[in-house]
Amino acid sequence: MKFNLKTPLIDYEGKIQTEAQPPGPDHKPGDQLEKLPVTMRQVITAAVRRDVSGKITSPEEKERIYHIMTIIWKKWQVELSVDKDVAFIMERGRQTLDDLMLGRLTDFLNNREPDVPLPKEDQDRELLEQEKSKKAAN
Repeated sequence: MKFNLKTPLIDYEGKIQTEAQPPGPDHKPGDQLEKLPVTMRQVITAAVRRDVSGKITSPEEKERIYHIMTIIWKKWQVELSVDKDVAFIMERGRQTLDDLMLGRLTDFLNNREPDVPLPKEDQDRELLEQEKSKKAAN
């Protein structure tokens, strides 16, 4: 299955998550650090590279981690095997990621659009329509 690893991590409100980048050589104290989107490449890296609490990583798992890392850091558009690579990433993610990262990773690896709330104007429109329907029913 093919994946675009530049896909950004979004929060529960649909906002792109960012992280401050390390300062460059021209950085001066007091300068703002550049913030870049957190990508699904970074989420997968966190899922497979973090230590699982109370568990020793086997040599076979280390080989699988190395295999996945070499694939995802070669290029942004990658192909991962569903039965081996994706299954391993999900297994590790369930043990190492927080709820938001795991949920978004699950959506990403299953090729699902993330579940995010409607924009504010759509929410307002939906509420108005509900109120109209209630008044019409009475």
